[in-house]
Amino acid sequence: MRLVKLLGLGAVFIALAVVLSKIGSVGLAQADCTATVKPGESIQKAIDAAPEGAIICLTAGAWEENIIIRKSLTLRGAGQEYTSIKSKPFPIIQLTQPPVILIQSSVEKSVLIEGLNISGARLDAGVRVQGKAKATFSHVRIFDNGFGDLVAEGSSQITVANAYLSRLSLRDSSRADISKVEVYQGSVNVQDSASLVFKNSRVVGSVQASDSAQASITGSTIYGGISVTDFASVRIISSLVSRGGIWGVYVADMADLDIRDSRIVGHAGCGIWVLSHVARVSGTPNEMRDNGADLCGYAPVAIRKPLVPETQKLQLSVPDDYKTIQEAVDALAPGGTVHCRARKLSRRSDYLEAAHAAGVRS
Repeated sequence: MRLVKLLGLGAVFIALAVVLSKIGSVGLAQADCTATVKPGESIQKAIDAAPEGAIICLTAGAWEENIIIRKSLTLRGAGQEYTSIKSKPFPIIQLTQPPVILIQSSVEKSVLIEGLNISGARLDAGVRVQGKAKATFSHVRIFDNGFGDLVAEGSSQITVANAYLSRLSLRDSSRADISKVEVYQGSVNVQDSASLVFKNSRVVGSVQASDSAQASITGSTIYGGISVTDFASVRIISSLVSRGGIWGVYVADMADLDIRDSRIVGHAGCGIWVLSHVARVSGTPNEMRDNGADLCGYAPVAIRKPLVPETQKLQLSVPDDYKTIQEAVDALAPGGTVHCRARKLSRRSDYLEAAHAAGVRS
């Protein structure tokens, strides 16, 4: 009886091993391939020989190659865990080096890149999209590149979903639609007249919009800061901006910020800092807490949701009535006074909190 049980258990392990081996070897489905490229074979040669609209499949493996795509096609790996393209090595004295993948066209061409790990560019980006090209990236990992991971220029359009990278840069009049993307320990930079739609994604780093750029950030988490300068316009909806250090959202020059139903929390300095009196800032009340000061400069009070409801009391004490100065100020009736029991202000945020509270209502 025990032998039968052991044999049965062995059969289960064998079946499980077969299933796992199939999953590991297959990765993304490799159907309808026009051409299949194996390690040791040239991806560029396959691209050059392929017709418009071809599907070029890469098996599991690693390539050291820099490729140029100027036609509509799909470049599909077996999965970012299985298929990688890394820049080939160049002499240190060679100051001009290409990206790992250059997608370039003066007319509209549609390119799909999926299931790849792209890395190793030293003096350029991992992927650079130029001209009028339209490029879609799905299930890719682009990292460890010297001059940005993904750069869009000209009037190109990029769509990125289910991807991991550290630096995204949009220039000229390029456009990007980003969803379910992790930007880790890096930045998202939107400049010139470029535009960005950033949805359900996360940045561990900074988001910067400058010149006449436009950005919409929805349902996302920014562990860092957002800066809006020059004539840029940024809309933040149902998002979290946290752990930004000096500030969470910084607005300067003639920039435009619209922030709605979001949370600005945990910044040592200002939650929202509006440096310029001509900047345009609007939105609904947003949750703001655990910042050195919630609002600084010309930031309007209307974009901040009070921590506690306003009362009819004209005299309140900290910490007897409320734990923090900000809570007491929010609860205080107009014209009232907050009394603070003597205490040592030991942290920079203590001073900022006291100064901000005094500036909002006395």
